[in-house]
Amino acid sequence: MPKRLSDKTYRRLGLLFVACSLAFSLGNVLRFVVSYSLPMNDALWRWQECAYVLRGFNPFDVMQGVEPADPFIGELAPSGGTMPWSYVLGNVFNPGWCSFATVRLYLGCLYATLPVLCAMCVYAYLTEHRYISDPKRALAASLLVFAPSLWANAVFFGNQSGIICCLIVLSMFLLENHPILTGVLLAFAMCKPQIAAVFFLPLLVRGKWKTILTSAVIVLAGWAAAVRMTDTRPLEMLLQMLTQGLGYTNSYYSYYGIFNILLGFGVPSKVVLVLDVVFACAVFALLARLLFREGLEDDWLCWFSLIAVLSTCWFYKQSHDYVILMLPCIAVFTMDRPPLRQYLNLFIINGQLLSQGIPMEAGRLFGIEKANSYPWGKLLESLLILATLPAILAAAREHKAKLQQEAIHDLR
Repeated sequence: MPKRLSDKTYRRLGLLFVACSLAFSLGNVLRFVVSYSLPMNDALWRWQECAYVLRGFNPFDVMQGVEPADPFIGELAPSGGTMPWSYVLGNVFNPGWCSFATVRLYLGCLYATLPVLCAMCVYAYLTEHRYISDPKRALAASLLVFAPSLWANAVFFGNQSGIICCLIVLSMFLLENHPILTGVLLAFAMCKPQIAAVFFLPLLVRGKWKTILTSAVIVLAGWAAAVRMTDTRPLEMLLQMLTQGLGYTNSYYSYYGIFNILLGFGVPSKVVLVLDVVFACAVFALLARLLFREGLEDDWLCWFSLIAVLSTCWFYKQSHDYVILMLPCIAVFTMDRPPLRQYLNLFIINGQLLSQGIPMEAGRLFGIEKANSYPWGKLLESLLILATLPAILAAAREHKAKLQQEAIHDLR
């Protein structure tokens, strides 16, 4: 019979997981520093779009040559575009009234401060809600905010995904005591609905109407302002963006959710996305029923970690959107004796060792094009991400048991 590992050994393995994750994430940053400049192309495109809307132009009209490009703003990338409300709300991240040089500096400040603030709030949340009693372990858990190696992609390409993920984590911290402020944060997080939209599902089933209404009002106001400034029909820019997004199937970096593999068999992207949404909603319904049945519905770390997993497979994604997987890492780390294979799973996921490693090795060993092997690597990665769901639920059960034991002890 194998010897049972001690609690001390589990703690050391947990710290090893944190150290290895941070080292790999830092290594990815150094790889970008050595191999690339700081292009911030995504930030440039979002800034240009916001600037055009502030000047009264629909960005799609400029892309398609209906309106001439402004010499100060520049020509738009033909594959650009975003949701209509993001052209207004997105000025918080990429202010269109500034020069792009100023925006680069501003984004750098956001990326330097928001993750640190996020880690501080994670530490406070874990200790306040008694997930972890040891301050040193809580500090280690808070550092997992930086565990996803895709932080490098988000920062160097100026994609706002990392900022959006921080807003979502901060909203979890504020939800119970500051529902309106939480709604404000989630509204701005909706600048990337492919990450943020699913986080409204637990708010719906828990009846957090003040938060939902606040977000809805802000998003609709942003949408109305974009329509008014560009003098377009209410659905015009939305339909233009949806049409644009359905055409990203030729991009090596694009991923259309858990059923992405079907694109290679000729299934239209519309059908694939519908299947993704149905799958995610069905899984959420099962998880929600389980949480209510087991009395775990007040555990917001559990809710948000489960949704973080579903956010990676329910709709169109790119690699930097996976920064949100910091939440499952934190949830699993709170366990006293987590399944050790989950540490390995999360390390593989955070490093994108399957989605990037398989295409690279398949090309090197067998001469297979990345575009052909990448979907299979992403499918395996998605299955591995979904495999973290039981561990997240186990962490919530353990937390509930700890609280019950503390309550019994206090009564004595």
